Amino acid sequence: MRLTKSYAVAVLAVVFALAGFVQWRASAAEGQQEERKAEPEKKAQPAVPAGAKRVTVYLRGDAVGQELNYTPTPSTMPRVQGESVRIDADWVVLTGKGKESMIAKSAVLMIVTEGQ
Repeated sequence: MRLTKSYAVAVLAVVFALAGFVQWRASAAEGQQEERKAEPEKKAQPAVPAGAKRVTVYLRGDAVGQELNYTPTPSTMPRVQGESVRIDADWVVLTGKGKESMIAKSAVLMIVTEGQ
């Protein structure tokens, strides 16, 4: 196979374009890391309004692998019940039946509080 000058120029152009793209992605990732470091750390928020102890956390069906082929009702939706310990930026923490449950906020559909 004989290499022509235009073929070699095209190959070099592709190599330089890829190198530039890789450098751009690396600098973008570095900038994101610096932004994350500059953000203040997320603090825990109050778990529930005053007077509410028991909560029911309803989970998103897709988050727990449930295919939705019916009309959902509160009695058929996946849920966890217990006493609220805390809700922070990433987790909902409940206690009940002698165990602590940590639920990722990304899996939460809604939280129902049972106040007194």
